[in-house]
Parts: sequence; structure tokens; C-alpha cells
Amino acid sequence: MEPWQLSAVDMARAIRAGEHTSSKIVSSCLERIRTVNPSISAIFQVQADAAMQQAADADAAVAQGKPMGVLHGVPFTLKDLYDTKGVITTAGSRVWESRVPETDSTVAQRLKAAGAILLGKSNTPELSLSDECSSPVYGRTNNPFDLGRTPGGSSGGAAAIVAAGGVPFDIGSDVGGSVRLPAHFCGVAAFKPTLGRIPITGHTPAYGGVFTGFSHAGPIARSVDDLALLVRVLSGPDYLDPLAVEVPLGDPEAVDVPSLRVGWYTDDGKAKVTGICGDVVHSSVAALAERGCTTLETSPHGVAEGGDLLVRHYLYDGSDQLRTFVADWPRDQLGAELLGWLEMGLDQTIASARATNRRLAEIRIEMTRVWQRADVLIAPVTPQVAFVHGDANGTANSWMMQGFNLTGWPVAVVPVGQDAAGMPAGVQIVGRPWRDHEVLAVAKVIEQATGGFVPPELRL
Repeated sequence: MEPWQLSAVDMARAIRAGEHTSSKIVSSCLERIRTVNPSISAIFQVQADAAMQQAADADAAVAQGKPMGVLHGVPFTLKDLYDTKGVITTAGSRVWESRVPETDSTVAQRLKAAGAILLGKSNTPELSLSDECSSPVYGRTNNPFDLGRTPGGSSGGAAAIVAAGGVPFDIGSDVGGSVRLPAHFCGVAAFKPTLGRIPITGHTPAYGGVFTGFSHAGPIARSVDDLALLVRVLSGPDYLDPLAVEVPLGDPEAVDVPSLRVGWYTDDGKAKVTGICGDVVHSSVAALAERGCTTLETSPHGVAEGGDLLVRHYLYDGSDQLRTFVADWPRDQLGAELLGWLEMGLDQTIASARATNRRLAEIRIEMTRVWQRADVLIAPVTPQVAFVHGDANGTANSWMMQGFNLTGWPVAVVPVGQDAAGMPAGVQIVGRPWRDHEVLAVAKVIEQATGGFVPPELRL
């Protein structure tokens, strides 16, 4: 096995044990990036020289017996919406094409404090506003399983480079499915923790208003163990993000999975999912039943309305926040997709905003009642596998995820199978608020039972 193929957990263990040096691992990942990135166009601003120097410093610390963080010497990339001190952060916009932040986002700061080494920035659509991953700055990112298809948005560069083996993990963001959709499309694992678990300070856009309450930071990796480690590293308030709070993170290894009541569905009341995207739900539920879990077909009432309601909130609140954010940006430098988003919501009234807020309160109550019947839920991610470039259909690709942004509940995605064309499909594992450890524990059982990550056969 090449060093770049290791998980973050195994890289960190190997460095601590002296089985691999950080220099060897970082060099292996940089070489893998040089091999795969010309085909998938997933990461940019590659920090090769700086990373190799940091790896040498990490190796010297090991040799000298100095204290090590849990990610000591482990390489990573970061979605280009998170500020990175001294490294260009564009948020996918030509307006910020040369912008170099003076400070790190909280996510970047915590990863570095744990010893991780930044290799580069992963591609994202302009200000994250797409189910695909094409940036006016860096162009289009391709799915490593099929270069003619999208890796999904908006954390598409993150999922693509992790699946292709360039780095063991990246940190994405999710306001309507943006870590879960790319994970499903690229056959990797991802986690949207309970809202407030991980601060999003230094992330763009920072909406303000109601829309901020839908935004999550979340890791993308090739294993559930890596997700669990990264959540531990990133959790806790920074006293800058007002929604980030101090709630202890439970231990996934301590969860009695067979005692959990598992609800599941492939029909959310809007569409019945069939084919591979339905099959992976059934195989996941069967794996949990085999472990002794009680299973019940059920879904949260109103979950199918999630996509529509999220859009309604964007129309009266998110779009207004976005227009304020870009008010001083030259419009001739904005991409066509962003310009379209800015035009939305101009006709909203106070009455429509009140009605939207009222319905949000109602749907949160309606959905919460599902926990009277279940402890976790298994659900499809979307009704389809990765689509060809240019074939996005708005919320049709994301509505099955967006209801869980409205509630702020923790959700993991793990790869479970592939269709006849070799395209991966995953499932959502949804949990009760602050029961992130239960979600991760169930995700690991499914991963172990169904095989987990299968690397793509890249045609370079």
C-alpha cells in the first residue's frame, strides 16, 4: 500500500510509531496530486514547498520526542470557502482571485494546532451556490469515477480529491447538502454534525440572519473513523461564532448499536427512490437488523418540504444577506450563476417572510416527532447517482437532504454500493440533536458490513 492510500487515523499512527515519516507521506500525497489533479481539477494553490518544510519539522519533533497533536504530520486540503492565512482564498469568485487572508478560519486553525499540514485549497462553485462544482476562477471539477460527470456541489473539489487519493481528508460546508451530495456522488464518507458543534468562523459566505442557522462545517474522508477523529478536533465554541456551543461529544465506540431503534424510508412523500439509491438503503437496514437493531419503515412528517422551505428562506433572507455581502463587488466580475442567485427574492414581502418563518417553526415540530419512534434514521441521499456535467436540476438533487439543515440534526453519509456503470451511491444516517456519536457508530457498522470506500479506477 502506498502512503497516500492510508486513512488519516493510520497516517497519524504510523508517524507516531516511526513506521512512516511525515515527509514520506506528504511527498506521496503531493505526487498523487500531480498524477490525478490534471484530470479531475479538484485542488489549487498547492503548497508543496511549505508542506514539505512543515513535514520535515514534524519529523524532527518526532525524533526529539516533542509532544504531538492527534494529526501530527498528516496532510489535508481545505474547501476554498475557508480562510487560510497566507494562502489565496477565492470563495470561487474572480473578485477574490488574489485575496490572501491575514488570519485562519477556526477550522484551519484547529487542524494546524492538531499538527495537520495544508497541501492546498479544494475547488467550489462561486460562493458555494450550485449542485455542481465549477468555479469562475479555477474551472470545472470532474468526478474521479467518471470524468464526464460532476462530483457534486458545493464541496465537490473536496470529495473528488479525497476519493482520488490526493489527501485523506478535507473539510467542506453544508447549508443544503453540500458535504453530503459530493460524498454520495464520489463514494466517500462525510459528516454534517449537529448545528453548533463546529464553528464556521472564517467561512464565506457568512450569511447572518435566519440563513446562518442552516450552515454547518463538516469533514469529508474515506473512513468513518477519520470522520470521528476530525469532529473531535474541530468541536467546541471559539467565542466568535454565536451559534457554536459547548456540548460534550460522546464516544462512538461506547454506543450500544443493537439497542437502537432504526427508522428508514425510501419514500419521503415526494418521490419513491428506486434503483441503486433505494437498494443501498435496504442493504444498510439489513446490516443493522443483523446486528440486532429493531427496524421500522418511517419518515419525519414534512421532510419532503425541506427543499422548498429552504429556498423560501433564501428568497427573503439569504438572498438579501448575499446582496449585502457583494454590494461593493464589481458586477462585471461576477459569474452568471451568482448573478442569477442575486436576482432572486427581490419581490419578497414582510407577509411572505412571516409565513416562511411560521412554517419553519411548524415543520421543526412535525419532524421532531419521528424520534418518538426511532433513535436514528436511514434515508436516501438523492434519487440518483452523479449526473453528467450541466445536468443539474436545482433542488431536485438536494431536497432529500435539505430538511435536515432546517432541523440542524447530525447526518453522516457513507458509501454502500455502486450501480451497473460503477457509479457510487451512499445513504444518509440521521440522528437526534447532539447524538453525533450515535450517528457515527451506526455509520461505522454500515461501513463494515457493506465494504465502505472503493477507490475509483481513474482513466488518466
